[in-house]
Amino acid sequence: VETSNGGQLEYWETQGIFQYWSFQQNVSRTDCYIMENGSVKKVHVGSYHEQSGSTEYFWDGKPVSKDQYIQNLDAASGSQGDTLGREYSSSLEEILSQMEDTSIEGQILKKSIEESLNIRSFPRHDSDLAGTVESSSEVLTYNGATAEGLGSDGEKHNWHYVTTGTGVSGWIRGDLIVPDSGSLKMLDQSLRYYRKNVEASLNIRSLPQYDSNLVGTVSSLYEPLAFYGEIGVGYGSDGIMHEWYKITTSSGITGWVRSDLIWEEVG
Repeated sequence: VETSNGGQLEYWETQGIFQYWSFQQNVSRTDCYIMENGSVKKVHVGSYHEQSGSTEYFWDGKPVSKDQYIQNLDAASGSQGDTLGREYSSSLEEILSQMEDTSIEGQILKKSIEESLNIRSFPRHDSDLAGTVESSSEVLTYNGATAEGLGSDGEKHNWHYVTTGTGVSGWIRGDLIVPDSGSLKMLDQSLRYYRKNVEASLNIRSLPQYDSNLVGTVSSLYEPLAFYGEIGVGYGSDGIMHEWYKITTSSGITGWVRSDLIWEEVG
């Protein structure tokens, strides 16, 4: 199925598995999803990048060989045994809606350093320079791809694929940018409840960012978390951009939690 933005969606109904293929600015990307608890969950991201006859492959942000990349794609499209044989009633339109609602592509970033920010052709410091960002007010649109690569400090970093306001596209180090505070958005403001879906304690932050102040924790799987529709975007402790939900606990603590660490309570 071809989607409205030119991507291609493949859907295996009995497995509850989806793969969304897209291509832009020399980056081919595949987002892999499964149906879980009646909703769509992203489980893997693969991408490969072509530049001057050279191709690099990444799976979940880590470099892999071409053969490993193909094996991972094959596995993601049919070997997830605990999903085989299930059938789901969600329509294709409902699935696409959920995928769009949970996507953080198109979010606005800005540089967080005083000096110029380099944009690279590949996610590593010694690749060709595609451009620079001079102003802290320059708009950088995140295109959804994240990969791991070496920085000039000799350390591995997550790099994000962005496009500037002047149309320059390329990779920037994730620790040198921050989400724009104006990129918050709202769903409808009707009250709904969530619960944490991780065994460990769930941290509540003062801002939609993993290193902002800790305002509380949620220990119980049964703690109701009230959500009125306010969504932000920021980095998690895994170095990847996530959507964050502003919630209020039953004891009155209000703050931000990563949306992939909670699930919506039905009924």
